[in-house]
Amino acid sequence: RINELVLKMADDQFEVRKAATAELIAMGEDVLDFLEKIKAEDPEVKIRISGVRDAIICPEGDDAIKVVHKFKSILRHVTGDPSGRYWAGVVGAGSTGKIVLGEVVEEELKVIEEIGNYRAPEKLAYSADGKTLVSSNGDGTLTVYSIAEEG
Repeated sequence: RINELVLKMADDQFEVRKAATAELIAMGEDVLDFLEKIKAEDPEVKIRISGVRDAIICPEGDDAIKVVHKFKSILRHVTGDPSGRYWAGVVGAGSTGKIVLGEVVEEELKVIEEIGNYRAPEKLAYSADGKTLVSSNGDGTLTVYSIAEEG
């Protein structure tokens, strides 16, 4: 039945596509694994499958997702310190990538500092005590930062 509904998502008639999408959503989590395996060629089918997944996983929709910070470049990696109070992220890519350090304040992400890293930062990890941050870089190097607590 799921295969049949996915095929209907490419139908020429909008109402048929809409009904197939609604029926897949109504099937719930049981269809998620199957939908992950589908390699759709049709752009609308791809979008509809993504919409079905989103509707099942987060039925509240976009209203349930709160934007806590908007970066100017893509946030490619983020990690939290052991206390859960501070975070670090890689923003941007390549030699223009930056490491952004911040603090979780209530339900917001406060940016404390931006650190340029011409070595193309990719991944970050805090030490167990939260006093050191290590960046693995695109050029095969590691950069170690000592983290001083703000205040």
